[in-house]
Amino acid sequence: ILTLKSNQSSSNSINRINELCQSLYNEVIRRVIVTLKYEDKILFIIRLGQISSSNDDSKQLNDIEMDYLLRGSGPILSESIYQNNLIKIKDIYSNVISDNVAKQLITISLISTFKNIIVSLIENKDAWLDILKGKTNDPFNDIPNDCINEDNITDERLILIKLIVIKIILPQYIIVGIEKYISIVFNNQINWREYCKINLPLIVQRDSCNNIPIMLCSEIGQDASSKVDDLARSMNKSLLQIAMGSSEGYKDAEKLLAQGMKSGTWVLLRNIHLCSSEWLYTLEKKLYNISLTSDNNFRLFLSCEINNKLPTELLRLSEILLYETSTGIKANIQRFYTNLSSQRVDKLPTERNRLYSLMIWLHSVLQERLRYIPLGWTKKYEFTETDAMFALDIIDQWVDNAAGNRTHINPEDLPWDAIKTLLSQSVYGGRIDHDHDQIILDTFISNIFHPRNYLTNAALASDINGEVLLTLPDGLNRQAFEVWMKDLPDTNSPTLVGLPTTAETQLRIISGQRVLSKLTILQGLDEETVDISSSSNQTIVSNVLKDNIIKWQNSLPTSKTLNVLTYDLSSLENISTAFERCLYREIVKGKSILGLLLNELTLLNSYLNGETKLSNVIRDIIDRLNKGKVPKSWFSEYIVNKDINISQWIDDFIKRIKNLEKYLSIISISNNLSQSIASGVYWLGGMFSPEAFITATRQAAAQINKWNLEELELVLLIDDNSKDLSGGILVEGLILEGAVYSNSSKTINISDDLRNLLPISKLRWEQRNQLNSNTVISFPMYLNEMRNILIADVKIHFPVTIDSTVWAQRGVALTIQSSIL
Repeated sequence: ILTLKSNQSSSNSINRINELCQSLYNEVIRRVIVTLKYEDKILFIIRLGQISSSNDDSKQLNDIEMDYLLRGSGPILSESIYQNNLIKIKDIYSNVISDNVAKQLITISLISTFKNIIVSLIENKDAWLDILKGKTNDPFNDIPNDCINEDNITDERLILIKLIVIKIILPQYIIVGIEKYISIVFNNQINWREYCKINLPLIVQRDSCNNIPIMLCSEIGQDASSKVDDLARSMNKSLLQIAMGSSEGYKDAEKLLAQGMKSGTWVLLRNIHLCSSEWLYTLEKKLYNISLTSDNNFRLFLSCEINNKLPTELLRLSEILLYETSTGIKANIQRFYTNLSSQRVDKLPTERNRLYSLMIWLHSVLQERLRYIPLGWTKKYEFTETDAMFALDIIDQWVDNAAGNRTHINPEDLPWDAIKTLLSQSVYGGRIDHDHDQIILDTFISNIFHPRNYLTNAALASDINGEVLLTLPDGLNRQAFEVWMKDLPDTNSPTLVGLPTTAETQLRIISGQRVLSKLTILQGLDEETVDISSSSNQTIVSNVLKDNIIKWQNSLPTSKTLNVLTYDLSSLENISTAFERCLYREIVKGKSILGLLLNELTLLNSYLNGETKLSNVIRDIIDRLNKGKVPKSWFSEYIVNKDINISQWIDDFIKRIKNLEKYLSIISISNNLSQSIASGVYWLGGMFSPEAFITATRQAAAQINKWNLEELELVLLIDDNSKDLSGGILVEGLILEGAVYSNSSKTINISDDLRNLLPISKLRWEQRNQLNSNTVISFPMYLNEMRNILIADVKIHFPVTIDSTVWAQRGVALTIQSSIL
């Protein structure tokens, strides 16, 4: 960098320093960015941008603003301020702004920078409505400036402030906002997107030397070794190579290294992630002395999958290049198809090729849906190309048995059932451990492996209205498939794999939130701990926490405001039914957690007032609270979203405690079980153990109706709030994902909306033999949108005009909590 000639005619030292800094950032980004995944590339560059402007406060967010951007931790909101402003917002934006979004907007209005945002929302409603409804091409540019209470603001600070607003109202644009910040802070002088393209010839010639190995890391299913083969041929270089993974390979690799170092040829060691740690440590030590003994033309290439077991020292020594798996249906199909020989694809009978085409399509769809976790699948399954190759082996075996030596076979005579069963239960189904994911797999296998797909213009994918999105090639031969594959679009809509169009929006939201979460860690906000034992820091901590602790204590319910806190629970210990005992345990649990909070807040207050000595418990709580996190002793009491901040957790807990008052009145209302159950409206998302409550309602329904527990199914009757003495319960706060309830038709319909809040509805247990399987379908009911905790399977009546497979493939589900809606 220091040897670069100046582009400035002026000899001004400040200009020269700025020029050198810009060149330094440019070179660092060029060298490092090829070693990172896409999200981490963004993360790395934004952090460099923050560092480059760290000496100028006018280009940065202050601590309060940054805290809200990264963790959503803002000022404590009083109920009166919230309700007054909520009415103003909902009067105008009732259909486009949810209560949760409105609450966040009201919260940031307490930050001085955004104190005008509520007024702006009211006075500039047309501009805000265009942004919220997606009618603007650039929401950052179109945010009304009067919502920001600041004059003479720098471009760098302005885009970060607008990013806070966008995070609340349009979180799918978080990454877009970060990229805008990067362009502004570096004056569009760093072409980082171009640097993302790995230029292997340039790296070998410009950045590598004989004692620095070039490590090509790739994701599972992606092998970058062929790029070294191609480069060696194009540069007319001799290449010695070996695939690692066996004990014999170590000696052979050492021989190739010795030969390459002596003659100056290139050496490629494939799959080094399969090598033992001991041998890799030996290799790393040997590389330190290579420059003294080897030819300058020698180059060592290492290929591997991304693996956390690779020695850190070897990674630091190497020039790392990371190859991410290409996304999209076309890329998945091409990647797998290139591994098939033409002889295998052309093997008779002719109909075999169409089965291969269907198998490749299935594998590509399953792979593509992995991008959309938790909507496409509830978790990341390792569907590999080895699975697909095994599936082709199965197809070969069964087709050979059915066709013998014939040139053709009637598609109806192919062993469909055997192939579908093996794919469902063994090849792919063997990796799946979730019932609803298995249902999704089965629907795809059943739709794809069917004789109708041998017809002309057979539909591979259709939308919810039956409109064909993609057809199979007309011909059954290899050439027809290759032409069809080449003509596929490079990018595809989620609808092609059965998902709603908004799945891409959800993917961008999750990606943006993940980048901000990583940025929090990268900045050290989650790693630095203030030394609160010193008197100066104790004063700082005291000033920060005291007001919050007092506000939390004042906002938490007390015996004067909540009857359940003073009720003598000993009188309820002998209640006889499982349902009432479940509610009793909810009350006991809530009171226990509230007692824990009040005791620890009192302990903190005592310490901050100098009345109590510092302990490890106090230190841990203060450390978490200072970072906007929930203390571990509170967080472990019941399950909530892992990314929830302390303000959100306190608000949620207060709602749960107030909800306990209902349970007390239900338990005390009558000795009649059916009357007790039917007397309340239950908020499942506010229960500490919702699974236990569902189980208790099942036992209650069986007891009231004299039914067998094993023959009961849970049914949801949406918008039915009638009193039910047969054990049915009214529930509120249920969220329907991927579908919407229609008040006019009184049924659910497929929707591209990510989430819809359902009206008060009824959950009722019914006998399995009384349900019409043609008019009801089973939906999973999860704790929250992460879909990692299943509460129950729920039957819902659905329109018979929509095929049951559509609901499963689109990932329609219920949740009882949401951090987004």
